[in-house]
This record gives sequence, structure tokens and C-alpha cells, in this order.
Amino acid sequence: MNTHQEEFNVSEMANGMYFLKINTADKQATLKVVKVQ
Repeated sequence: MNTHQEEFNVSEMANGMYFLKINTADKQATLKVVKVQ
């Protein structure tokens, strides 16, 4: 299993629900992310 890690600075984004779309060579995924502060 291959792994990959990314970090995103969301400090200037408003609180709320976001969808993160991830595409690889052979897979797609959409993740729901909720930002609260």
C-alpha cells in the first residue's frame, strides 16, 4: 500500500462544510470535511 500525506492551511477559510476531491491514477474519492474553530 502506498501512502501520501499533504497539509493544507485552512486558517483563513470560513467555518463550514467542504468537500475534498481526490484523484489518483486508479481511484477517485470525495471526502466531507467540516471546519470549526
